[in-house]
Order: sequence, then structure tokens, then C-alpha cells
Amino acid sequence: MKPLLLPPKHDPEIHGSDGLGGVEGLPDANDPKVQAFFALNEDGSHVRAIEGMARCIKETWKGGDGQKVTIVSSGPMTNIALFVSAFPDLLEAVEEFVFMGGAVGTGNLSSVAEYNILIDRASIYPFQPSNPKTFRKLTPLTLQLMRQLERL
Repeated sequence: MKPLLLPPKHDPEIHGSDGLGGVEGLPDANDPKVQAFFALNEDGSHVRAIEGMARCIKETWKGGDGQKVTIVSSGPMTNIALFVSAFPDLLEAVEEFVFMGGAVGTGNLSSVAEYNILIDRASIYPFQPSNPKTFRKLTPLTLQLMRQLERL
């Protein structure tokens, strides 16, 4: 996924040369076992992320007769921002947006910046205080909190 406004940037110092922090033993992206996890449209093409999110949320919410969902993002919020913009009618079906991003005092990309926010700053705009429909549902997990959790 490309950032909304900026060119894509990969940082091997943070996420390793493979983007996964050097995790070994993962199957290739084209492995049939991996491909089986991707939803397909009737014509055999892959369902796009925000369309898949919308489908799953509609199926879970059932027009208010089902359950609300929590959307968790462990990377830049690009797809989440696109979902919020393209499907504002489904915001009532979302209990909470949890994302790993932000830093207090020390970032992982610079002294004050955290990768997931800095790489796609525009994707956090739909979650500003001026938009209470999304802002009140936002739970950020800062870099410092994640480091504290790692120590437990």
C-alpha cells in the first residue's frame, strides 16, 4: 500500500531488509497456502482491502443486529483512512480503532517521530479531534507503550 500523499518509504533499520524484521520461515507471498487467505471477486480478482473491510464489517454488524468491530492497525493507517472516507455509513459499526503509532519524547524514525505516523501523515487526518465520529474511537499504542509491553 502506498501512502496517501507521500512516496513510499521502507526503512530496513526499523523493519529489516524484508520489511518483516528478519522473521524467517515464512512462505512466499505466491504460495497457494498464502493465496488461499485472500478473498476473490466473482471474476477471480483479489478483493481490495477497504472493500474487504467493508464486507466483513457489514456481515458482522448486520445493520445493527450484530456486533460492532474493533479495527486494529499495526502499520501506517492508509487503508483505515481510506475506509473511513469511502464508507462513513459504516462508522457506527466500529467500536474502536486501535493503532500502533505515535511517540512521546523518543521515536523510532527520529528523535520525535514514529514510523507509522511519519510515513503517511495524511492517513491520520480522519482521526483528528475535529472529527468526533472517529477521534472518540481512537486508541493509539505509542512506541513507548509497546516497549513497556515487550518487557513484561
